[in-house]
Amino acid sequence: MAIIPVASYYIVWDSIAVVRGHWSFNPEYILGIHFLELPIEEWFFFITVPYASLLIYSVIKFYNKANITYFKFNVSKFSILFAATGLIIWLGKGYEYTGLSFLTCALFFLLDSLSTVKLSQSLNFWSTQGIILVCNFIFNSYLTGRPVLLYNQQFFLGLRVGSIPLEDFFYGFGLTSLCMLCFELLLKNKDKQYYPSDSSKELSESISRL
Repeated sequence: MAIIPVASYYIVWDSIAVVRGHWSFNPEYILGIHFLELPIEEWFFFITVPYASLLIYSVIKFYNKANITYFKFNVSKFSILFAATGLIIWLGKGYEYTGLSFLTCALFFLLDSLSTVKLSQSLNFWSTQGIILVCNFIFNSYLTGRPVLLYNQQFFLGLRVGSIPLEDFFYGFGLTSLCMLCFELLLKNKDKQYYPSDSSKELSESISRL
């Protein structure tokens, strides 16, 4: 359930981005089955990546039971910073992909600041994001290096980490962070704040909720 609202948002964004020409998919590396302008492989991406991120997050929570909060900062200021930067880049320079990526990160920090979860101040959250960052670099390097994904220079800064556009990291951060936030909010709504015990059964039950 945590994946559905976030995946829906990203699918709409992705579909519009393809129509606008932000990026395209190399026909040599996909099956050619499309729905809402997106290849079927992209639809699976919005299922597998969020699910994998929530699985990593749940496992980290299982082993770090204390979930000590090390990061004390004003989350709302992060939201304002990302939103202002995104709008300036988008409206001032016309880099739509860059702007939308930053605005999505701003949305996460805004929702987190308004919630009681305060996910962004959690060590478990940033530990998960660290693992995701490494995985993102490995797999995205392949996708952009082949290239499976073709980017339109008109809509992004042109800064790359290897073959990966810088915006891809913010795109992925927004996707996985929003999923984790929805996951925690769903747990709280069920009055089952999750601080796992030593029981492997509880880990299985948490993973089944993804």
